[in-house]
Amino acid sequence: MKIDSASFLKFIAEHEPCTSDFLAAHFSVSSRTVKNYVKEINQTYNSVITSSIRGYSLNDFHVLERLQHYDSLAPQSSEDRIQYILNALLSLESDTYLDMYQLCEELYISYSTLKKEIAKLKSKISTYHLQIINKRDTIALSGSESDKRKLISDVLYGESSTNFVDYAMIQKKFPDIDITYIHSIFTESFQKNGYFINDFSLTNLVLHTAISIDRIRHKNFSSQSVLTPRCIQSHAYTITLDAVQQFEHHFHIHYIELEIQELALLVMSRTTPIDYTDLKDSNVSNYIQPEYLSLAEKLLNEIKESYGIDLCNEKLLNCFSLHLQSLFIRSNNHNLNKNPLTNTIKTTCPFFFDVAVHVSSAIKKSTGIIINEDEISYIAIHLGCMFSEMKSVSNKITALLYCPQYYEMVQNLIKQVNDVFSKDLTIIDVATSEQAVYAQKNIDLVISILPLSEHFELRNVQIGLFLNKQDQQKIQQMITEIKAEKYRNDFEQQFRQLFLPIMFEKAEGFSSASACIRAMCTKLQRHGFADERLFDEIMEREHMSSTAFDHFAIPHSTYMRSKKTIINILISKKPILWNSNQVSIVILMCFNKHDRALFQSVYETISAVLIERENVKKLTACNSYDEFIETFVSMVE
Repeated sequence: MKIDSASFLKFIAEHEPCTSDFLAAHFSVSSRTVKNYVKEINQTYNSVITSSIRGYSLNDFHVLERLQHYDSLAPQSSEDRIQYILNALLSLESDTYLDMYQLCEELYISYSTLKKEIAKLKSKISTYHLQIINKRDTIALSGSESDKRKLISDVLYGESSTNFVDYAMIQKKFPDIDITYIHSIFTESFQKNGYFINDFSLTNLVLHTAISIDRIRHKNFSSQSVLTPRCIQSHAYTITLDAVQQFEHHFHIHYIELEIQELALLVMSRTTPIDYTDLKDSNVSNYIQPEYLSLAEKLLNEIKESYGIDLCNEKLLNCFSLHLQSLFIRSNNHNLNKNPLTNTIKTTCPFFFDVAVHVSSAIKKSTGIIINEDEISYIAIHLGCMFSEMKSVSNKITALLYCPQYYEMVQNLIKQVNDVFSKDLTIIDVATSEQAVYAQKNIDLVISILPLSEHFELRNVQIGLFLNKQDQQKIQQMITEIKAEKYRNDFEQQFRQLFLPIMFEKAEGFSSASACIRAMCTKLQRHGFADERLFDEIMEREHMSSTAFDHFAIPHSTYMRSKKTIINILISKKPILWNSNQVSIVILMCFNKHDRALFQSVYETISAVLIERENVKKLTACNSYDEFIETFVSMVE
């Protein structure tokens, strides 16, 4: 429990002197915690608490007065103070500095505490290629304007618990900038000129525009030319120029040429001059450069080779090429998109996220461009949507119709059933007697208009002659049950083939994810299932995007060149820190290229079971291979 500084100091002031035991009892913490907190407060607020044989007392009531004037959002924790300092630095006008003593006054902390907070901040911003420079007890932020703007954007996304930024959040961040106006200008302009933009990209564009307006107001301008002469002559640049003129008039600011180019680049990288559904072989060259068509085709062939999924058709090729073209513009200019659905996609569409990771790896090898998780998620959406569109229903169940022959009764009933259930069910035969029903084999379901014998063993459902709503519900229920059972049985058969008893292990725990992966890879090597390359390949995949989901992880290589397709399962009694996750079950998967078609179904089924935390708890309690198998299969739906 973290004790509020103002509450702590106020209590001491009202009850001084206070012993550590008295304070501990009041705040429901240990005496040791009280002593540590007193030490922390004294370091922060210039030894405001004195200690004697009688207990703790307050020697500076001005501190308490100041803290009590703070509202609930005031920076009292170290993290909040760091954020306060960062915001203050980002709000500076060009070539100006922050007075450190003034900061001490505002935060009511000592100079030494401020220096410690600044040191922490330096480490935090180093990944953005930014530095904090000192000049006679003043500080400023040094670095490129584009890096500063990226930092501002990431700070806002970081403040969101869901990694989602909406217009209300942007408005709150920039209260004196009319966000609705910016949105309307872009929306109207794109509609008028036939440009297309998705909602996520539009939000991102509005955010970047708000940041640029705020920075321009503080005389912080972009200093890097980002567009070629050809781009400056483009239609997108003209659209941007029109928007800029309206922003200048509305917000009373002036865009320099480099700022216009910066905004034009954002427009180019987030919009398309044509809806991908209207792309044809006859017009594709007008909108997509040939190198992106060639790369898209290469990547789709790579997916086919690695996963056995054929996505090579005109529609996806054109759509994917268009996406890659915009992606490369964003990447080359360090303006990658945020995707608020990243975690959702990783959880609900793990297979296609994995395919997208594989694609991003291939892009990196071909072009040197590194793609982040957010952009990987957008690729996963494209691939998954297209696969769903192309996928035909291949898991129909077989049915026998038991119906006496009477005029057109059989034909009418077949038509009624087919009209409703043609996607899920195929009537392969008609029986006009119960004896004929018994003679049938390999039938999933018997649909009958007559009652069958009490001891009839095949799944069956009795309906009326004209298939009313109740009849439809009865058939649908049977279809659902049969499909689930068939899926469960097929999975169990696959699972037992891939997951051998020697590959089940319970361990005390590991110091890290890499230590766990190394131990599991060594075991596979020892049994002749993999070679020494496996560990490096799996770690390469982990570095691209963690394979941990909540309390479980499914580490694997993107290369399907294992000697044998095998699954290695480890239950850790002590959870393993895996990035930010506490992992209890590790499913290490190795696939041979000949079994690549199995990867999707196995991966998705395992993920779907383990995403339920209760399932993970039950599985971690299993002590044997057979118990684990039986428990796992029972959870498959």
